[in-house]
Amino acid sequence: MWQRMNILKIIAATIQKWISFYTKNTPMKTQLFILLFFALIEAGIAQEQFKKSTITVKQSESGITDSANYELLIIDPGFESWLISEAKPMGYHSQTYLENWNRQYVAEWNNRYSAGQNMDVIESYVDYDYNTNYGLEVNYKLYNYFIYAEKKYNLQLLNRVGN
Repeated sequence: MWQRMNILKIIAATIQKWISFYTKNTPMKTQLFILLFFALIEAGIAQEQFKKSTITVKQSESGITDSANYELLIIDPGFESWLISEAKPMGYHSQTYLENWNRQYVAEWNNRYSAGQNMDVIESYVDYDYNTNYGLEVNYKLYNYFIYAEKKYNLQLLNRVGN
């Protein structure tokens, strides 16, 4: 037991000496540069992690038994603010209009996902059942996410004329 304590003390003393030597023999500019370098690397890693997007349509947990509620989970920083600031308001398009476009967008998105295309953007399969009534809000958000993804990532999923 005392040998383990002595080893730990030696290691701690060595680390303290190294830190002391490093800070005494390294100019302040170099220390700041190294600190800034590691901070930028960390920020880049964090940004890369949040750059990825995920789309999930799931049935929400509620006490209502005679009708199903669905929620759309989109993990993409910037989407919610884009939806508020740039998307047309909910109700501008009918639910049928949104469902028709979502069918096409989901089919193309899932085809690209299966083929391994645009893997930097398309990282997940969209489980969207064409025969399920998801409601206006889910269809609105899903439709607008596809529009957002096309603009943000310079990705053309569908050939749309006039939109």
